[in-house]
Amino acid sequence: MAIHGYTKEEFGEKLATVVNAATPIRSIQHLKGREQQLQEIERALYAVGRHIFIYGDRGVGKSSLAATAAYQYQSTDAEPIFVSGSPDDTFQSVIANIAVQALGRSKVENRRSQESLSMEFRGLK
Repeated sequence: MAIHGYTKEEFGEKLATVVNAATPIRSIQHLKGREQQLQEIERALYAVGRHIFIYGDRGVGKSSLAATAAYQYQSTDAEPIFVSGSPDDTFQSVIANIAVQALGRSKVENRRSQESLSMEFRGLK
């Protein structure tokens, strides 16, 4: 059986390059039917003091909506920061994960640096 000129296997491979249950959609051309939500996200991003909270049942496309919006509105000088959460996470752990990604460090990497500054003024140090 052929689907638009592709064999079933070829169509499946082509489809898997665009849609994957484990990977959110990140491109606006592949996200369908979410124009209103993307407009609401854009309004919230440009409004002072407003935040975005995306919720819904499992598998409805929350991660795809968030990823698409992130890539659409993120400046080109950096990649968006993505963190996932679990029921065991605290506010502190989520913020720490964001900071780790923003600083470009691995979670398992432990760096310590110590800086000191001294000055001397009229014999006092």
